[in-house]
Amino acid sequence: MTWKGACVVCHALVSNPNGIICANFCTKRSHFPPCQKAWCGKCYTAPPGDPFPVQEALGNEDDDLIALSMKEDKRFKVGRNGDHLMGMPFFCELCCFRNLMGRDPWLDNLEDRELLMFCRRANLDAFWSREPGTVAGNKNRAQLDLAEVKRKLGLRGLLPRYGEPALGDWQGMGPAVMTLMASLRPGRYRDSLQYSSTRKTQTAYNNLYEASGRAPVGAVLGRAERKMHPTECPTASLWFARFSRGVKLRMGEETRRNVALTEEGVHGLMTFLEEDWDKGNEMEREEIEELACFVLASYAGGLRGEEVPLIYLGGMTKFWGESSSHQIPHVMLTLMGRFKGEDGNRYHCVPLADVTRSGLPIRTWFQRLYVRRTGRQGRRTGWLFTKRGTNNETRAKLSQFDTKFKEYMCLVKERYPDCMPESCNPMEDMSLWRSGRRGSTVAAANNNVDKLAIEMNNNWRKQMRGRGTNPSFSMIYVYAEVRAALIARLRYSRAL
Repeated sequence: MTWKGACVVCHALVSNPNGIICANFCTKRSHFPPCQKAWCGKCYTAPPGDPFPVQEALGNEDDDLIALSMKEDKRFKVGRNGDHLMGMPFFCELCCFRNLMGRDPWLDNLEDRELLMFCRRANLDAFWSREPGTVAGNKNRAQLDLAEVKRKLGLRGLLPRYGEPALGDWQGMGPAVMTLMASLRPGRYRDSLQYSSTRKTQTAYNNLYEASGRAPVGAVLGRAERKMHPTECPTASLWFARFSRGVKLRMGEETRRNVALTEEGVHGLMTFLEEDWDKGNEMEREEIEELACFVLASYAGGLRGEEVPLIYLGGMTKFWGESSSHQIPHVMLTLMGRFKGEDGNRYHCVPLADVTRSGLPIRTWFQRLYVRRTGRQGRRTGWLFTKRGTNNETRAKLSQFDTKFKEYMCLVKERYPDCMPESCNPMEDMSLWRSGRRGSTVAAANNNVDKLAIEMNNNWRKQMRGRGTNPSFSMIYVYAEVRAALIARLRYSRAL
């Protein structure tokens, strides 16, 4: 047999290195004969009814949509001559099906036809991890060089025999099919999941594979806590890496950043909260106090939304009297918890000015909630924000306050329309997740807060990881360290 055959679709003659030819074209596998599958590049297309989304528009700086050209419209939908020579093995859908199922497909079986479609999509994604110019350049160079040494020197057989006689999915088509299946689930912002979400399937498969005990034992490289171990997991193959990159390029990433909470917006919010607090009952007042303190901690402290629930009442109680009687009165927020990338519990202190430059009444709101916690509720330990209905023991989550924040911001927009962009829908575009911190950083820069002060306030987690802070440091030690640089640290919140 030779590497020449008829295109599966148009029956034109296809010969290596032109077209797209399965690596098992001439290889007998187990009880299966050679597949002899070959295509013209233009004939290797996504099957009819392919449900997988392809990024069809590009956003520019003004978020206008630019339609892709007709040529680019074929991206991820059609193969290119020479795709099978790009440094990774190409196995046709029939061979992949045999690897996964150990039999030939039954074309009257819907599940078999679906699996063949998934395999075709996975192959196209792997192909399109490389641009057309790269594929064409590789094919043309290989064709020129091999022909020249054959003609001038008579050299033949420079390349190893293609094909894999053994059945088995060492390539990673199985987890690729799982990834593609997961990508069709409904997403938060669009009809299907984004690439960042589909990666979780790959991680889960890798963990399950390693847990099976099939992974080789031993470290290739190791130093301190960082080690690299050998693995035979299919998700570590070169083909799967190309497939993953192709999926990412095909799907694109739709990132929606929370709209920043402006200075006018936060003052408008505090006005609404104060009005409702004045006429509310005790239960309503507590909810309003919690929301106001959450927003102020995020905005004036530059805290991420997931960091605010880590405020520890026990730490605030230790320093409440000293911070209020200090020559520069302030509220000392004390955080305790485990942070990503760190070991053990960490303590951190964030000082906030009693009143900011623009007049945000930080101490007023924290005083109300502090008195409620330590006085009426008799608590001096535990979390400042707790989940309702849990006897004040379980730490609250951001979601407990986020919906109410969005509802209030809708009212703020109605009364103060200039406080946010006209196109902003607070229910969709704003969140305690990042709106407070993003607005805080912008306001600090607009009010000439120096970069060092901003980084000192906002990048404390990065600084702690960088210098390897000891997780056993007590809250008193951390407080003393922050107090020594109090003037510099208060420069941030005072300027807002």
